[in-house]
Amino acid sequence: MECSDKVVDDCFEYITRRLEQLLVDSGSGVEAVRAVLAERGGDPAFAATTARELDAALKGDATVVGTAAVAEVKVAMTVGPGRYCPPHH
Repeated sequence: MECSDKVVDDCFEYITRRLEQLLVDSGSGVEAVRAVLAERGGDPAFAATTARELDAALKGDATVVGTAAVAEVKVAMTVGPGRYCPPHH
């Protein structure tokens, strides 16, 4: 089945928003979810795990704080959308 790039983009946007709602409904904070999806939206399983970890870290009750994924997303949250600056290792 052929479809335009716009249709593919619209489908990706729809699926990403549904995943966002699912993660928020499951208890992750909206800020953590949006930050993670901005950087990891193409991998739903990794995004879900990272959203839970980041939300816990932001609340101060994470058991795994400081993972590379959480560190990158925290930087993305502080820099802002469209202005991502990867962490320096």
